[in-house]
Amino acid sequence: MNNTDLTLALMLLSLLILHLLFCYRAITSTQGELNQLRRYSWGFFSLCFGPLGYYLYQSLLPLEQYD
Repeated sequence: MNNTDLTLALMLLSLLILHLLFCYRAITSTQGELNQLRRYSWGFFSLCFGPLGYYLYQSLLPLEQYD
C-alpha cells in the first residue's frame, strides 16, 4: 500500500463520516415539526449528498443566484 492509497482511503473515510454526521443531524433535528416520513427523507438526502443534501432540503442555499 503506497502513500496515494492511504490518502485516498483516509479521504473516503472522512467523507463517509461527514455524510453520516449530516444524516444524524437531519434525523435528530428539532428545528421544525416534521412528520416521520419527511424527517427520514431529509436524512436520506443528507446521507446521499452530505452537506449539500442537508442544506438543499432546508432551502438555505440561494439557488436563484445560479439561474
